[in-house]
Amino acid sequence: MGSFKGFPEFGRRVQERLTREPVLAGYQTIEQCSLEYRANEGSCISPHIDDCLAPSAQEPLLWHQLSRPPTVRLPMPARSLLVMQAEARYEWLHGILRSDISGRRVCLALREFTPAFMPGGEEEQLGAEVTAQAQCFFTPQTAGGEVSA
Repeated sequence: MGSFKGFPEFGRRVQERLTREPVLAGYQTIEQCSLEYRANEGSCISPHIDDCLAPSAQEPLLWHQLSRPPTVRLPMPARSLLVMQAEARYEWLHGILRSDISGRRVCLALREFTPAFMPGGEEEQLGAEVTAQAQCFFTPQTAGGEVSA
């Protein structure tokens, strides 16, 4: 658990909105990353495959061990939603290339647990603790103690 105390309040609206999407039925956010990309800073995320166990795998999938990793490039217009699961998350390369960033780009990446932390997985108990804490939202404070907007 470390210092995980839930999510910043600004993420509540997004997470509540996601619960209305049929493809995300049963989805539980346990990680929220706010990412900003700027063309003038050379921002990117190198193409990668999430290096955790896929539901059907016995060993972690590592893209550099594949003979020819599949790559799919999708345009992501402003305010779009991309849901990655199964092969797309664990077997396909995904990233954001420098050449695809022409200005400022903001991304809110939300993730759920991998199977090891879900019911029936070897880390089920820790998964339950984190899931319970993930129901909490807090108002961030600045370094000086003021509440941020």
